[in-house]
Amino acid sequence: MSSSAGPIRPVNYRYAKDSDAFQKIDGVIQQNLATLRKDGVLTARPGYEITGGKVTPNPSVVVTVREKKDRANIPAAQLLPDNLGGFPWTCVRPGRSKN
Repeated sequence: MSSSAGPIRPVNYRYAKDSDAFQKIDGVIQQNLATLRKDGVLTARPGYEITGGKVTPNPSVVVTVREKKDRANIPAAQLLPDNLGGFPWTCVRPGRSKN
């Protein structure tokens, strides 16, 4: 078995209409890995914005966190910016989102 990792497989997105946006979001995530390294952040991936508990048709960065907290209870250094590369982000807990 080779010690090097094989080529990265392209991601196939569920909805072709959002494939271009999701490819851009993938790039934004890669460019913002340092920004996303916050206490409690587990993963980041392309997905759909969730507003008022409902999934919208708007592509966004989906950030999975260990525990959701009120923004007022998060130290300023641990807050994410309002958007990443022009895309909104949505915070979810593991197993809570199907998008």
